[in-house]
Amino acid sequence: MHTGTPPPTSPWSATALIVAFKTYVFPITGADGIERVSAPGAVERNEGGDAVLLHVGPGDFLAPAPTPVLMKRLEAMQANGIGRIFDVSGKWLKFDLQGPVAERCLLSTVDPIRILRGRDCASVHLFDCPAILARRAGGFEAWIGRSHAAAFIESFGLSETSLDSNSMGSRSSVSVVHTDGHY
Repeated sequence: MHTGTPPPTSPWSATALIVAFKTYVFPITGADGIERVSAPGAVERNEGGDAVLLHVGPGDFLAPAPTPVLMKRLEAMQANGIGRIFDVSGKWLKFDLQGPVAERCLLSTVDPIRILRGRDCASVHLFDCPAILARRAGGFEAWIGRSHAAAFIESFGLSETSLDSNSMGSRSSVSVVHTDGHY
C-alpha cells in the first residue's frame, strides 16, 4: 500500500498516487463500490471529467487519480477479500491526446473508434507500447507504460523537451500533454 512518501525526484518519477485493483473473482456481486463500473470498459470520472477509475478488463481496474472516497471503497473491498490493491504509481504516465489530428495519429497504430465501440476504455498497444486508452471529451487519454514513454513520444514526432509546455502548437497539431508534471 502507498506509504505517502513520494518516490525520489527524477524525470521519470510519478507525482501522484496511482493504484490498480485486481479482483479474485469476476463478475463482482454485492461488492460495495465497484458496481457502478462493473462492465469492462467503463470509466468513472470526477466532476472535472478526469478519470478516477477505469475498468480495463474483467476484474482489472486502474485508479489513476483515486479520491479518498474511492480509496476507502477499494480498501473495504480488499478487507472483505474481494480483491487486492497495488500501488502502481511508478508504472504509468498519462497523456492527453487532443486536437484535430489526434484520431488520425492513433489510426496509424490502432482504430480508437472501433476499439472503444461500446466502451470508454481498453487495454491496448499504441506504437508497440503497452497502454490504456480512454475516450474523453475532445479526444483521448492514454496511460503509457513508463518504460515505453520515450518510444511513444517519438512515435508522435515530438521531442522529449517539447513536453515541458502544455501545447505542441507549432510542432504538431496533436496536443500531447503529459500530466504528471515530469517526463
